[in-house]
Amino acid sequence: MESLHRDLLEHALELIPNSKGRPKQVDLRRSISASYYAVWHQLCAYWADKFDKKIRESTYRQPDHSAAKKAASNIKKGTGWCQGATPPPEAVRMCDDIIRLQEARHQADYSPTARFTLNEAREHSQRAKRVLQYFAEGDKHYIDFLLLDTTKNKCPSR
Repeated sequence: MESLHRDLLEHALELIPNSKGRPKQVDLRRSISASYYAVWHQLCAYWADKFDKKIRESTYRQPDHSAAKKAASNIKKGTGWCQGATPPPEAVRMCDDIIRLQEARHQADYSPTARFTLNEAREHSQRAKRVLQYFAEGDKHYIDFLLLDTTKNKCPSR
C-alpha cells in the first residue's frame, strides 16, 4: 500500500508519449485516470495509517469518492470540518486539484465521446504531483479535515 500512489503516478507519466505524432486516446484516458488514482490511493493510505495495523486493510477502503469531492469543496469554502478557518492558498489549490482530477477521471473513464489532449494529460499529472506533495509537506490539519468529510464523519456543531 505504501508506494501504490507513487507507482500510479509513474504509470500515468509513462502513458504520456514523448514522441511526435498523435497520442492514442486510450493512453491519455488511462494517464488521467491513473493520475487521479495516485491521489486517491495516497488519501486512502493516509487515512488507514492513522489506525492500528490490524484494521488498516478495512479502513483503507472507507473514504468515498463523491464525499471527497464535496469535502474538497467544503475546505475551499471554509465550511464543514474547517468551518470558521481560512484555508491557506496551498490547501485551496490542493482541493481544487482533487476536484478537477476527479472530474477529469470521471470523463476519461465513463464518457465514450470525451477527447483529451496531450497537454490535458500532462496538466492532470502535474495536479496529482502537487496534491501528493501537499500530502507530504502541507498543513496536515486540512488533510485531516478532508478525510473526516471523505469518510462521512459528521462535523459537530460549533
